[in-house]
Amino acid sequence: MTPVRSRTLPLAGTVLAVLGLAVLALTGVTPAHAQIGYFGKNKITHREFHWRTLESRHFQVYFYPEEEELARTALRLGEAAYGRVAARFRHEVPRRVPLVVYSSHADFEQTNVSPYFLPEGVAGFTEFLKGRVAMPFNGSYADFAETLEHELVHVFQMSRLDETYRLHYAGTAARPPLWFTEGHADHWAEGWDSQAEFVVRDLVVHDRVPDIEDLWVLNGTFTLYKIGQHLVGWLEETWGPDVVPRIYDSLWRWGAFEYALEEVTGTSLAELNTRWKFALKQRFFPAVEDHDPVSLAARPLAVDGPSLHAAVPPAGTPLPEDAYFFVSPRNGFTNLYRASLGGPERDVTQVVKGGRSADFESLHPGLSSIDVSSRGHLAFVAKHQDRDALYLFDPVTETVLGRWQFEGLVALQSPSFDPAGDAVVFAALHESGRQDLYLFRFAGDSLRALTRDRFQESDPAWSPDGRSVVFATDHNPWGDEGKRNLVAVDLATGVERTVTAGPWSDTAPAWSPDGERLVYVSDRSGTPQLHVLGRDGRSVQVSSLLGAVSDPTWLPAGNEVVFTAYAEGRFGIHRLVPEAKGDTLVAPGEFLASLDPAVVPEAGAEPVGVWESRAVSADSVRKAVESPYRPRYTLDLAQAAVAFEPGRESGQGIQAVVSDQLGDRLLF
Repeated sequence: MTPVRSRTLPLAGTVLAVLGLAVLALTGVTPAHAQIGYFGKNKITHREFHWRTLESRHFQVYFYPEEEELARTALRLGEAAYGRVAARFRHEVPRRVPLVVYSSHADFEQTNVSPYFLPEGVAGFTEFLKGRVAMPFNGSYADFAETLEHELVHVFQMSRLDETYRLHYAGTAARPPLWFTEGHADHWAEGWDSQAEFVVRDLVVHDRVPDIEDLWVLNGTFTLYKIGQHLVGWLEETWGPDVVPRIYDSLWRWGAFEYALEEVTGTSLAELNTRWKFALKQRFFPAVEDHDPVSLAARPLAVDGPSLHAAVPPAGTPLPEDAYFFVSPRNGFTNLYRASLGGPERDVTQVVKGGRSADFESLHPGLSSIDVSSRGHLAFVAKHQDRDALYLFDPVTETVLGRWQFEGLVALQSPSFDPAGDAVVFAALHESGRQDLYLFRFAGDSLRALTRDRFQESDPAWSPDGRSVVFATDHNPWGDEGKRNLVAVDLATGVERTVTAGPWSDTAPAWSPDGERLVYVSDRSGTPQLHVLGRDGRSVQVSSLLGAVSDPTWLPAGNEVVFTAYAEGRFGIHRLVPEAKGDTLVAPGEFLASLDPAVVPEAGAEPVGVWESRAVSADSVRKAVESPYRPRYTLDLAQAAVAFEPGRESGQGIQAVVSDQLGDRLLF
């Protein structure tokens, strides 16, 4: 059974999934959220796709011309991943894998490969009728490569099950549960990372880990993926790297998955539970000694329902001095709220209603932050018809001051105001699949690209002196592993300079009001925590929470930080006084002063790592054949029916459904 795959950026993807927006099943598993699969509703198609195909030894890629570069990259990444998965599974898929690629999630949501409506947290899926994989691009080649390998594991799972059941005539034999299929795919595609670390650690320290036979209670949540990932990894560590293929080999003999698991491990399910949970405690309980629960380390602000993306007005605005804004789906719709910094859930007021009109179709929780200008105006992103729009909003009068959409830019993220409130800088995904930074001035509707390359730039923060923008990017030697560091671009000269560098992820920078410090999120200590970097180049960790953090911002006085914290399986907004929690680290040089240009390749160069270590030079890729898309119909469903009414008449018939690979042409 192959559910829809959910994965986006490391912390953002967790936000979306924990909010319940991420997981649904396409093969007999009940959809996990009522947001999808409404009867009688058709998908809205905003654009016409002129499909083409690209064929290699193991793949048939479907793409449209604007994303040809992405499609060829997908082919290379796919062939490389195929070799790894085939070797570990000891199996070959006996047909080419259909791979449908979309350059943005907005395009992906229009797909007819699946009849379901796809929430924003869905980063790809594999369906069982034709074994098709469909995926959007989010700007990160590392994320794309991991998701592609994850989905390819699902393809191999289905192929291996088909082969086993066919050879042994065991069509009703046991099938793996969701925790195993998703945990297996995550484990092979990603390995262990900081995201898995804080999600599983949170489960363990709060004693919320179900028994193996009860893991189904986590179905429909992102947590299931991560706990399944740990369990499959533990099985391999304990019983050898071939334990997964051996489980698939034995499934045909049993009516329940747990029996096959017991046979392969030679251990009863009760003992497996005991040993696994003991291993979890050994690994994660020591963290309690030097990490703090968020309830003790910080003061709660917005905690009744998932809350994130806090934005605090600068000093001197027309807004109340204790006001702040945040995004939350607490009432079933994602809305923008204003509240008071005076205490938990103080004076919470809804100011923008999301999800109920074409103007604010989606406020992108977990993907895009918001900002407040020196004039007291809000800048945020919302989906409007076929693409995202940038909004300028007055929260005092609750009126839209402006809405802008940009030709060729499909997805926008995280606008940041200049000191005067006259312009914003934001990240945007082009319809070709490239994500860059853009500067937009409201007067004259002037748009300027700050970066032009194949790398992912995100989380821009405009400096208080107006001279530079700091942002996160995977344009570094560790980018193929999804690691991001901070870089500053001088707005006058365009010169980029390194702010942080290392094999970890540094994201979400925010300037102190005096411009002397940056607070940012880094997972260099194992999980995402708050760090503060000074102009002398010295950086210190200022939080050590059992959970994880995101979206920090300073209070106007510059003495406290407001941030989103993940704890006990949910997100909430808190505030704390930043105090040193670890050793002071020295950055690559004096921060934004006399640094040499950034130690990253020139703009426009080939991405480091993703295009090298993950690429494959096999003949099957070099000799890939491109051609226009031609519909080929295959059978999806056939069934017969008999109707009989005593004393009157009877009838019989057959009905069938055939469709093409893209699901755009369907005959009933």
